Amino acid sequence: MAGTSTVASTETQRPPYTPTSRARSASRFGSAAFVVPLGGGLGAWIVSLTQLHLGSVGLYGLLASAGPLFFLGITLVIAGFAVEVTRIRPRQWVLGLHVAAMVVIIHATVPLLSHAPEWQWVYKHVGIAQTLSSNGRVTNPNNIYQEWPALFAAIGGISSESGVGLFALARWAPIAFELLDCLVLFAVFRAFTRDARVSILAVAIFEVIVTWVGQDYLSPQAFAYLLWLGFVFIMVRWLLVAEPRYGRGRLARAQARLRRGIQLAHTSDAAMRPVAVAVALCIFAAIVVAHQLTPYIGLVALAALTLLDLVRPRWLIAAAAVMTIGFLIPRYHLIAAQYGGLLSSFNFFQNATGKIGLNASAAEAFTANSVRILAVGVWLITVALCIRAWRAPGRLLVPAVLAFSPFVVLSGNAYGGEAIYRVFMFSAPWCALLAAQAICRCRLAAVRFAATALGLGVAVLLAMQGLYGPVAVDTFSDAEVNASLWLYGHVPSGSALILAANNFPVSEVANSGRDKLTQLPADPQNDANYINAASLTAVDNWVAGLRNPHSYLVFSQSMDVYAKFFGAPAGLGVLKTKVSTAPEWRLTYQNGGVRVYRFIG
Repeated sequence: MAGTSTVASTETQRPPYTPTSRARSASRFGSAAFVVPLGGGLGAWIVSLTQLHLGSVGLYGLLASAGPLFFLGITLVIAGFAVEVTRIRPRQWVLGLHVAAMVVIIHATVPLLSHAPEWQWVYKHVGIAQTLSSNGRVTNPNNIYQEWPALFAAIGGISSESGVGLFALARWAPIAFELLDCLVLFAVFRAFTRDARVSILAVAIFEVIVTWVGQDYLSPQAFAYLLWLGFVFIMVRWLLVAEPRYGRGRLARAQARLRRGIQLAHTSDAAMRPVAVAVALCIFAAIVVAHQLTPYIGLVALAALTLLDLVRPRWLIAAAAVMTIGFLIPRYHLIAAQYGGLLSSFNFFQNATGKIGLNASAAEAFTANSVRILAVGVWLITVALCIRAWRAPGRLLVPAVLAFSPFVVLSGNAYGGEAIYRVFMFSAPWCALLAAQAICRCRLAAVRFAATALGLGVAVLLAMQGLYGPVAVDTFSDAEVNASLWLYGHVPSGSALILAANNFPVSEVANSGRDKLTQLPADPQNDANYINAASLTAVDNWVAGLRNPHSYLVFSQSMDVYAKFFGAPAGLGVLKTKVSTAPEWRLTYQNGGVRVYRFIG
């Protein structure tokens, strides 16, 4: 007893531990060690950009042309992120810096290499914004873009007030949208879990797996998607209820079974609910006037959560439906003309196939298969995680509903072959959340590190192949943009502007609809009665049939790449050679691989 007492006394009298200077130095070094992979990764990426030139990128895309430093850069950033995730007390700000670095590497590469905005569709959006800004109103009620004007009016106003050109806004829109998505999603995920590590890891997984979708350019869908994430934040933070009001019957029993084990980090606050409902309805109204498809994906998710008695008030779904349908009815003829109506195709599997050329090159097939592997893998992992929780499905109920409800859209419309891309985009956040929760539940740090590093590493390679595989097709030279601007500044109003292939920056000026833009019907996938582009006679007869005294045929380098990548028009090179010597065609403009011929036959 005396010995024990002596030991206790000695322990109590021992002075408090004071770290030595060596220990303090080691601690500071450990705290600052994240700078090595983060700074090294960004440095390697920056140096790699000096060795990359878009003009030399082939059909297999940017990854096939990038040097070792590019891959070293993204590898170091992912490794540094994985190390921080495995710490006992990971620092939120360090994790956030790594996520921001991933976003910058993925989405700032092409804008830094190209002065012109990426993707042909962006130029049309710039033109719509120019039109609304210069006229102050909708000028063409038969134009589907002008009838959903929220984004175009917003960026037109931002450009005019800030003095920043629309081309500059379009060039940097992807990285801006992705960073904003990160911020909103972090807030959304924090409403599901109090563990910040899970939330930031989920954001990182989302940013990687959704990269290939390429729907973050200056577009209504990117804007509406950001608004939808804001709507979901309001819903899961203030409108979810933990206690159901079960009735009787099969529906009540099904609700009880699915809600078993449900745990909500935050539940509905009666005092805050009216304000939250008002804000949610305002956000949904903005979504309705911004994009044609997003409101319906949102309605399906909201209806599913309401049916499970998870969202209050129940009349919120009715209010959202009234706004959506009320805005649609006077514009339905535009949806019917462009997409065949809301329910134009009831073939689920055909709607889910996406778009791929009938005569696709090996490069296009490689890129398409890369993203299919990624998408299917993500969904299979999510399904496995849901099955694993079958005893207490409530633990995953809300994210699982949000992850799989978008598939309903595929039951009625292919949306021009792009429905599957939107489905994955709306599904990805919740798949990422479920994966992050599973990784962070692993007790072994080595397992967490391996799952994070390998998972993000493999996913980012597949996703970046999907995004930057067709980069030679999706980017344009300054000469091509200047040639397009020359056309709108010099050809007579009402001219027929004919693209030899559907890949050229057009419609980027205000009121560009005055001219009749069309493309040579030589693609068997897009044109039922297509002509042989290699036959000059067939082309001449088709152009003469337009009966336009001012018909201009445009050739460009981006069209050549497009034809090689998608396999159509097959005879584009032959046509270009024949037109250059044909007496019925006169060269009116030439600049940097762009040639414009006027038909005088």
